[in-house]
Amino acid sequence: MGDGQTYSNTGFIYWPPYPINKSTRYPAAENFQNAWRPIASGDHSIQTADTVFDIRNNVFWINNGFYAKYSQAERSKTFYRNNIYHLVSGYQGAVGTYTPTSLGPNTTLATGERIINSKFIVDSSNVYPQNWDMRIISDTCYAVNNGSNVGLTRDFAGNPIYQTPDIGIYEKFNTVSLDSCIFTYGNWSSCNGSFQTRQYTKTPSNCLGNPPLDSIQRSCTNSIVIKSFYYNSNRRSIRIDCNYPGTMVISNVLGNITRTVSYQANGQWINVSGLPTGTYFASTYGRSITFLR
Repeated sequence: MGDGQTYSNTGFIYWPPYPINKSTRYPAAENFQNAWRPIASGDHSIQTADTVFDIRNNVFWINNGFYAKYSQAERSKTFYRNNIYHLVSGYQGAVGTYTPTSLGPNTTLATGERIINSKFIVDSSNVYPQNWDMRIISDTCYAVNNGSNVGLTRDFAGNPIYQTPDIGIYEKFNTVSLDSCIFTYGNWSSCNGSFQTRQYTKTPSNCLGNPPLDSIQRSCTNSIVIKSFYYNSNRRSIRIDCNYPGTMVISNVLGNITRTVSYQANGQWINVSGLPTGTYFASTYGRSITFLR
């Protein structure tokens, strides 16, 4: 959007643009008035900047008859993206009439914007918006995963933001897919009567989701007996002697599987001379060995 000379001054914008009567209409807003200040349109940095306001990922909840946004012709340095507008008719105090709220004259929805007048946050019943519960109530709400990436990694509550952010101040966490987790598995445990289990780690550690059950638990039988399981450096082969056929998994020190080999029952040599020099782990039926190639 232009030359990138974005206006960098900060502060609250004074709104509404007329005196607030604490005893009548806006007692809650008055509490914050000392922190508000207008941004002077005569500031040189505003005059030379291409963008003064870049408004993204907001929920505009308007029920007082005011317009929701300016047209680009009126505010050429104000840009909107990925916002939700909740527009409800209401009493406009400055005018003294009941007025329908609208997007605004000569305005259109920008990229990623929607008007949603149905309920999509948990609770908006309190008279003061700062006491509302702004969490998103539905996975199918447009707010979910339709925000614009502005470089934030945490939401208003300090929870992590994954991939595309939601519109609003909170993330709807159960929308994160298992694709956001990378699972790394340990060795299978010894057979415990009828099943084996194995531990796993996930990256990032706070990502949502768990691996499929069959990836961390499998059926087995205690009748399996491994009589010998070792590496012979002269033959560059692994000897496995088991009363059942099975599958041996060979992985490197980084945990990457380098070879999967099926073997027959009652003894077999498995040649590993083709592996590059290094340290490896071979495992089968909950047993494992370490060998050097």
